Amino acid sequence: MPPVASHSVVQGGDQAGAMAGRDRPRWFSSACAAPCSVGSTARGGLGVEVAVYWRIVLLDVRPDLDGCIELAPAGQQHTIDSIAVTSPADAFGWLHPAYQHPFVLDESCWHSAKISDWPWPLRKALQSHHEPERFYRETLSRALGARFRQTPSLRQRLLALRYPVQINDVPDGLIQEVAVALRNDSLAGLAR
Repeated sequence: MPPVASHSVVQGGDQAGAMAGRDRPRWFSSACAAPCSVGSTARGGLGVEVAVYWRIVLLDVRPDLDGCIELAPAGQQHTIDSIAVTSPADAFGWLHPAYQHPFVLDESCWHSAKISDWPWPLRKALQSHHEPERFYRETLSRALGARFRQTPSLRQRLLALRYPVQINDVPDGLIQEVAVALRNDSLAGLAR
């Protein structure tokens, strides 16, 4: 006969208070036969503390890391300083200009924001422009802005990022500028 399960969820608090006290909620899972407790974490998410082979680990949803689920020893969660994206195949590849997600800009359908997918007149204008870096930055900003505005799930992921991002083929600070513009658009929509 499986163990009797009883459970409750801790509302609010921090990791030390909600996850480490003697009075934390506990139940025995019939699947793993290990004591578990549920509560809010220091990052404000919902975490599950599980004893696995006599070791306490925390299963935590990380909205600050694109919604990744982390399983780590309690108190030893992964920290990062920045996010580096080198290709669309990377974990945060949806930020890369070459990420294949169609969007519409200036009445043209773009497959991605990489230069080879730009409409032919824009590619020609880039080649002959007297300030190609500025033209590239402005066009890429408009393209990425359109992609994130037209795809709510990508916009949500971008606005959830809390770390500096370095992306190949994207000028420094551009993705942060796009995120600020999207936040401003959202605030303007709320004010109406």
